[in-house]
Amino acid sequence: MNVRNAINTLFGSQLEAARQLGFSDRTVRYWIAANQAPPHVEKILQRLLKNEISVRHARRILRTQRERRAA
Repeated sequence: MNVRNAINTLFGSQLEAARQLGFSDRTVRYWIAANQAPPHVEKILQRLLKNEISVRHARRILRTQRERRAA
């Protein structure tokens, strides 16, 4: 999956993707430069592209995963 195309298709810009998903804009730029997001983020982007989940649900999943890692 091409991360840049997925983000542009879903959100229109890197900055909007960062805002909508709750990440730093710098983090999203890093994913695009590397053309690779973490596996759990790529899976969520794929599900968003297929309209299986909403952005709100994706944000909740990502927040929960971040909280688990911090603990």
